[in-house]
Amino acid sequence: MKTKKNITKALLSTAVVGVAFAPVMAQAGGTETVNPVEQSAELIGTFESTTLDVSIPATATFIYDPDTGKSTAQELDIISKTNAVLTMNSKSISVSPISEWKPSLVLPFIYSDAKWSSLTSAQTEESIALGVVPVEFFGWNGKASTTVWSDSSSRYLGEIKPKSFVKVLPDIKAGTSMKSPKVLTSNYVFEFSLY
Repeated sequence: MKTKKNITKALLSTAVVGVAFAPVMAQAGGTETVNPVEQSAELIGTFESTTLDVSIPATATFIYDPDTGKSTAQELDIISKTNAVLTMNSKSISVSPISEWKPSLVLPFIYSDAKWSSLTSAQTEESIALGVVPVEFFGWNGKASTTVWSDSSSRYLGEIKPKSFVKVLPDIKAGTSMKSPKVLTSNYVFEFSLY
């Protein structure tokens, strides 16, 4: 048994010594250097796609005061856990099928501010403008958009920095002649993609 261990040790020592002296070979009249040998390995890597991880509130509220023509709305916190810049768009804004009040959605420019204030109660109940506007916040990657309305041709809201959060605010334009309280349920759909 000792002999096998000693032979193994001797072979390992010889192999190590042999490797250490391999580049230089003795020749009659001097030494010759052995040229290095190059070998290549092909490395194949797989890059996985970026996971878009964004959370938004499930519900939010607003109150419209026809006496002032102004609304008080809850800001929506948009949280991105994505490790890349995201583009945020308002994909759609619509009146929900379960809404008690179902006015038509129009662009706010259909009427001037003075005309919105002078709509009859029938006109007030007939149409409303719904939009969303980015709130100035450090999480935007550059300048964010202005209000995007339900029927706007541009849906772009802004770019969100990696692993950051931003705020958006519902924007409402409506008449000021409400005979009775109304409850409007609307759906705001946002779309996120890599910048």
